[in-house]
Amino acid sequence: AGKVEEQHLRTRDIINVSNRYFNPSGEPLELDSRFWELRDSIVQCELLMLRVLRFQVSFQHPHKVFNDDLTKPIIDNIVSDLIQIYTMDTEIP
Repeated sequence: AGKVEEQHLRTRDIINVSNRYFNPSGEPLELDSRFWELRDSIVQCELLMLRVLRFQVSFQHPHKVFNDDLTKPIIDNIVSDLIQIYTMDTEIP
C-alpha cells in the first residue's frame, strides 16, 4: 500500500513493527542472518505481487466515487441492505 500511495516505507521498519507486534515482549531484531532472510522474503513477495498485478498499481479510491447526493438516510438504507444480505448469506440452514 505504501508503494501505491507513493509513501516510502523502509523494509526495515516493516520488519521491526511486525516483529514487535508478534513478539511484544521480545527483543528487537539484530541485523543478523535472520533479519536479512526476512527482508529478502518481503522483497520477493513484493516482486511477486507486482508481477501478478502486471505492475499496474494505480487505482481509483472507492471513497472518491461517492458524491454529495448521498444523504444520511440513503447511506443508512444501503448499510441496512448490506447487513441484511450478509446475515442471509451467513445463516445456517
